[in-house]
Amino acid sequence: MMEQSYRALEKKIIRELKSAYYELYLVQRKIAINAENQDLMRSFVDIARQQYEVGMGQQADILRAQTEFSSLINEGINLQQEVRQVEAMINTILNRTTDTPFGSIPDIEAAVPQWTFAQISSLAAENRPELKAMNYNIDMYRAELSASKREYYPDLMGRLMYKDMAMTNDDFWSAMLGVNIPLTFWSRGKYTRKVEENQLNVSKAQEDYSSMKNMVFFEVQDALVKVQTKQNSLDLLKTTVIPQAEQTLKSTIAAYQTGKTEFLMLIDAYRMLLMSELDYYIAVMNFMASQAQLEQAVGLSIDEVAARIR
Repeated sequence: MMEQSYRALEKKIIRELKSAYYELYLVQRKIAINAENQDLMRSFVDIARQQYEVGMGQQADILRAQTEFSSLINEGINLQQEVRQVEAMINTILNRTTDTPFGSIPDIEAAVPQWTFAQISSLAAENRPELKAMNYNIDMYRAELSASKREYYPDLMGRLMYKDMAMTNDDFWSAMLGVNIPLTFWSRGKYTRKVEENQLNVSKAQEDYSSMKNMVFFEVQDALVKVQTKQNSLDLLKTTVIPQAEQTLKSTIAAYQTGKTEFLMLIDAYRMLLMSELDYYIAVMNFMASQAQLEQAVGLSIDEVAARIR
């Protein structure tokens, strides 16, 4: 019972730690995107200046690019502060000093097999610590009920003794058998009440188990839907949205350099790509957080689930 409570708490802490880890992953990716965009905006300043010098652009374009560049620098400063805060939070969970440094988190390949609810829920019923603890309760109350029912039966007592008669040499064995029959009317009510109490305890424990099982199945279904939905969103961003935004930016840069579009269109295309990249890494973080939620709901890690469903 205590072991299962400990395991449930352990799973909860692991989920919190993973969620914080994925938040750190997101902030680190934001910093990387910010650095790339600073380089990109620096090139926009140069392009705008070149267009202005040949009479195909306006000075306002240069100022707008410089303003965007300054905003990116300020954003980078804020992100450095944010990453220190998240690192401090993770160190606190790990019971380490808050300034313990972290390295760069490698790219996460966010993918999970297309498991069914039936597959996952059966594993949750077997491995969720809370359900295991409640099963122990049911077994305990059933044992107490069985013991209380035996109170109706006679108690048999037996004793065998060997008598060593040193003076007469007439040694002998003696046996005694006793029977305690609970037939008195005043004691029968006590036994009946004990049986009824234990029957209620068993029924209540079974109802609690059923209620918790339904809650666990809801948590499994909720987490599984979130994981699969976010997987679809990730695939769309990675294979369609980001490539389209990259192509749009390239085309807009070429069009601006030839005087076929305005600088504002270039900024819009840049922001579209920026938002697409941020959306992707936010989706990765949300996907991994949902995966951690699924692990807690089932009571097993994703690798353990994969090994058992295989």
